Amino acid sequence: MNRWPLYPRPYKYETIDNYLRRLANCYCMGYRCFCKQALELSPSEILKFDANELPLEALKRLSSGTGISIRQLNIMKYHNVWKRLKKALEKAIESDGIKAPRPIIID
Repeated sequence: MNRWPLYPRPYKYETIDNYLRRLANCYCMGYRCFCKQALELSPSEILKFDANELPLEALKRLSSGTGISIRQLNIMKYHNVWKRLKKALEKAIESDGIKAPRPIIID
């Protein structure tokens, strides 16, 4: 598969579904249409992907079309993005000498 002519780089903390929405927008297509045409996903696979489960073959097509490694695409899954974001926020808080607030427990 050849590289697609338009493939913006993902943002630092962007989730894979948001990235696909931006790609679809580059091609003036709807999200589901783009997933069907470019990634060859069936309607049921698109629904599964909405739950963050992109099939390996679709990941391979996305990687081939954009030049982004499958490893990087996996890092863009929700749980991985949130882990990275949480770490970055904790580091920023610590570096500023700010203590994270303790949770308030109401009996």
